[in-house]
Amino acid sequence: MTRATDIDGTSWLEGFRDRLLAPAARDFARWAASLSGAGAVLDRDRFGPEDLMAWLGNITIIRWDAAAGDYSYRLFGSHLPEVLGRDLTGQTLAAWPPKLASIKRDRLHTVVSRRVPLCAQTVALRLDGTAAKRGYAVLEQVMWPLRHGSDGPDGVLDLTVPVPEETGVNARTLQEQTGRLNRWFAADDGPLDSHPGATGPA
Repeated sequence: MTRATDIDGTSWLEGFRDRLLAPAARDFARWAASLSGAGAVLDRDRFGPEDLMAWLGNITIIRWDAAAGDYSYRLFGSHLPEVLGRDLTGQTLAAWPPKLASIKRDRLHTVVSRRVPLCAQTVALRLDGTAAKRGYAVLEQVMWPLRHGSDGPDGVLDLTVPVPEETGVNARTLQEQTGRLNRWFAADDGPLDSHPGATGPA
């Protein structure tokens, strides 16, 4: 894992930002890095809704819910149901199919426990409601460690946006490049950890 530093300690995040495909994702990463600094953890009390206006509708806040024993969607971007077919505000990761929920839980725990931003570039099935298929979209998801209060991070601030067609990345090309329908990478180039039995933030 590499965390090279410069005068403000954030240069280790530059390579991560440069690998993002969507201009909105790069702008979000630039803003988050400038606010979080070298530690790469955003403090919830340091920004308000007005700071997120540029990405309104694509922002999701996910936080550990001790009572539920799972991460829950405190806010689910209002534009996302148009692509995914449902609004998950107030629900936990258990709302996803079990295998997918487990993967999402692992990735979130990596962001929270390692205090490192993560990106997913994923092919998603476009839906109308829950049934009518409308083709495929490549979504770019940037997950940034988020802290409420004075303890360690307990959730993520998530931006999910469509990858513009002009990038040349679509379902076919992503599968050709990766052999899969998704690509994940962490800002520190470390491994994408598996956390069997993890019960939330350390």
